[in-house]
Amino acid sequence: MILQRLFSFLVLACLLISSTPLLQASDATYAQRTTPSKSIVQTTVKPFYNATPPVNTVTPAFISASPAPVRFFAVGDTGSGSENQKAVAAAMLVQAKSYHHTAKNKGCYPTQACVKGVLHLGDIIYPVGDAKKHGDRLVKTMYKGLGDLGVPFYFSLGNHDVITNHGQDVVDTLHIPQKTYYKVAISPVVDFFAINTNTFTKTQELWLETALKDSKTPWKIVYGHHPLYSTGSHGQDNDLKVLRGKLEPILLKYKVVAYLAGHDHNYERFATASTQAKGLPYLQIVSGGGGAYLRDKRTFPKAHCKPEDTQPIKVKTAKGYVTSQKCTEPFFPTTLFYDKTHYHYLDLALTAKSLNIKVRGTANQVLDEVMIKK
Repeated sequence: MILQRLFSFLVLACLLISSTPLLQASDATYAQRTTPSKSIVQTTVKPFYNATPPVNTVTPAFISASPAPVRFFAVGDTGSGSENQKAVAAAMLVQAKSYHHTAKNKGCYPTQACVKGVLHLGDIIYPVGDAKKHGDRLVKTMYKGLGDLGVPFYFSLGNHDVITNHGQDVVDTLHIPQKTYYKVAISPVVDFFAINTNTFTKTQELWLETALKDSKTPWKIVYGHHPLYSTGSHGQDNDLKVLRGKLEPILLKYKVVAYLAGHDHNYERFATASTQAKGLPYLQIVSGGGGAYLRDKRTFPKAHCKPEDTQPIKVKTAKGYVTSQKCTEPFFPTTLFYDKTHYHYLDLALTAKSLNIKVRGTANQVLDEVMIKK
């Protein structure tokens, strides 16, 4: 009787084991990058899309203890499906693999950190943000190689992305947080803040202020679609001026090191105050060369006045003299580097003491490079 019971127990145990699916290698790698582990059970999201995050924070928990820099890419204005977009995507994959082992073994080199993610600067799906029709082709298929490496994307919405259904189709298809602005906590050395510059509401302003205030990392980087300054074809658009009036005081108040944007289909880097008289207190880069056609039109907006650069003056009108404001030092930052001929992406590496940005073309040649040290 005892032997019969023991035999029955062993048979039942074998049945249970054989009915339990084994964890696939790709799932195991993804599990390493996304804790707590229960989230792996609840999500069916592929690595090249955002994992479904809390309302306003995305926190991939695979953080390297290596002294190597934390790496990520940034790219904007991609969603054309053109050969140029494919060329940029291929270059990103080649460079990512240089920081990874092969696609079959997704671990990292001991002395080089994996690419932790791609920050997308908007205009993901041209021409009208029809994600249900074009989402797979312009994102899933286009960046499959990066997805196979386990590199996630963190999207911000561009003006083309919100034309169809106010952008809701793009949000749902690419698993962007419903509020469309959120914090990405990639590493102890940097926090990223994705914003929706199409509708930079007071609610979003207050969220960004609180999130920046609460951030404890050495570096803080904000990114969105519309730049604050540009000499490209959108340089004199009024919506840039409006956004600048709302966003720039927040960047200055919380000592944000960089603001990354797209919108103009070129590359432009402005001077910083530490290196130029007419420089910004933060680094601003326009990077809109991810695949959409490049624009060669260039504008040179008039300098604008900061409140501290104005003084009261008496102006004669038909009703007599009135007090007005005169700009004593018109300001527009100096462009240090401008490129309208190369499709490109940004390759960033951060440590607690340094931020390095390389602008890479489709052959991974370095078009521009900037280093900021603490």
